[in-house]
Amino acid sequence: MGWLLNPSKLRYPGAPIESPLSNLGRGYGGGTTEGEGLKVTEIADTGAFVIDRADGRADGDDWTENYTELPGGAGVSLILEATTQEGVGPRLHLHPYAETFIIRRGSATFTVADQQLVAHAGQILVVPAETPHKFRTGPGGYEALHIHANPTFETTWLE
Repeated sequence: MGWLLNPSKLRYPGAPIESPLSNLGRGYGGGTTEGEGLKVTEIADTGAFVIDRADGRADGDDWTENYTELPGGAGVSLILEATTQEGVGPRLHLHPYAETFIIRRGSATFTVADQQLVAHAGQILVVPAETPHKFRTGPGGYEALHIHANPTFETTWLE
């Protein structure tokens, strides 16, 4: 099965957040592959993969990365978000699929359609397909996993 990890950009006020460019190739056949800081290991005879952090750290702290077209047929794209900055986040947009936010630390003020809510660590927010949304991080920052229910990012920017 072919796959590719591609970079994606989210523009926040004042600073773009980017993942490293990674093209690990099509038709990957197993073993360990390294490229642009990523290490991907296929678990023999299982079809499962382990993807290590691009920066080589062995913890989950300060991990900001975007992943698309994950190996193994995952069918989702991921954004790992971590910032200590207050007041940053994407402008209003929507996707043709649901986006799920698993908030691990801090908080953010979300606008979902015409409603505002403050979501915080320990909560999961699910935004349905075709629903406009944006967020701004709260005091002390924000750490979350954003799960896009699609193998690639498809975004319509509304602002």
